[in-house]
Amino acid sequence: MCRAVSVINILVTHDGVSDETAYQMTKLLLRQSRHAEGRTFGGQ
Repeated sequence: MCRAVSVINILVTHDGVSDETAYQMTKLLLRQSRHAEGRTFGGQ
């Protein structure tokens, strides 16, 4: 049986955060989500 899982990541920043920093933070969140998904489903 296969089970569907969704992960919601919300990045909240403020005006003092540069676009580049927000971009890097978003990349890190997505990378961590993919890594966690792999552990959940028997991957890495």
